[in-house]
Amino acid sequence: MIASELKKKGTGGRPTTLLFVSTSDPVRLVAGRYSSGIRLLAGLLSTRLDHALANGCSPDTSRMLAARASELVSVEMRHRISTCLGRVVAQAERGPVMRNSRSALNRTAILACREEIAEVRDRLQDAQPVSVSGVAIANVLVTDGTGPIHNRRFAACELRELLRQVSIELDPLVAPRCWRAASSDKG
Repeated sequence: MIASELKKKGTGGRPTTLLFVSTSDPVRLVAGRYSSGIRLLAGLLSTRLDHALANGCSPDTSRMLAARASELVSVEMRHRISTCLGRVVAQAERGPVMRNSRSALNRTAILACREEIAEVRDRLQDAQPVSVSGVAIANVLVTDGTGPIHNRRFAACELRELLRQVSIELDPLVAPRCWRAASSDKG
């Protein structure tokens, strides 16, 4: 099924499925399905779960992390995050608006990082598989009001570095940062 068909159909309220690599056989995939109750709890705790996944916590450590990971890598969520990034750039280009109830933007950093933001947006909208840690970092980036998109104390170079990290982390063949750090400590 192509990506545009997936966008039209959505999940229709059905449980979503996230595939894991089997710990006993690295070539085998194992499916995880989650009840609506687990998905609801994961949604309520999404900020905490997103931060854990963004920091490289494996989704198979708990059912709620796995359910949240399943939601994050869905076509709908990836499209939503990409759209938010596009709106951030458009709003930064328009300039400040008096009495705007929306949160402030770090316009200077956003405008300086348009290329990197466009790259992340393209990768999120791509039909290719993505790593949950990369999507989680991107989601935290757009939803965290204290992060480099909203906080003017962050320099453009800091936002650029984070966006580059998102691009790297979106690749499902690249292990999350904490897994890389743990394996380099063992070596």
